[in-house]
Amino acid sequence: MKSNDEDKALLDKYYGQSYGQSYSAAESRPKLWRDYESLQALAMNFRGRSFNLDDSSDRQALKIYLPNLVVHFLWIL
Repeated sequence: MKSNDEDKALLDKYYGQSYGQSYSAAESRPKLWRDYESLQALAMNFRGRSFNLDDSSDRQALKIYLPNLVVHFLWIL
């Protein structure tokens, strides 16, 4: 399992922050919120199935379902 520092480093990398640099709420929070809203909209109706991101079992199912869907899609190509 990843440590919190590894998780933070990954988020920092994705959202353009240097590790150890403090977050600027004006820059990173709106982007993070938009990304969360996009994921939430996708989860509400994802190929006929609904995932509730507030429910840990649904979040886990979505984490499993997405990569499997990508593999399936690539197999078709």
